[in-house]
Amino acid sequence: MSHSGKDDRIKNIYQQLKLPAPMQRIKIDTGMRVLISTGVDITVCKKCNIGKLILLDSQILWKGELRSVFEIRSRGKPSN
Repeated sequence: MSHSGKDDRIKNIYQQLKLPAPMQRIKIDTGMRVLISTGVDITVCKKCNIGKLILLDSQILWKGELRSVFEIRSRGKPSN
């Protein structure tokens, strides 16, 4: 099944089979996935065990300079 209109086709299949509607997909961040699977909260500060860690930026050495991963990732359409 191609991605275009996939959700509508799945709903149609469920209706034809007289099944309850499929659950909606939700996005779960990495910290919550680790907490659910291992029981370890990776967002708690390792030093004080009180504060929460928040990802502000990830940096990578790109062509000799530190660049934001988010900046490199969203560079737009590749040129031919």
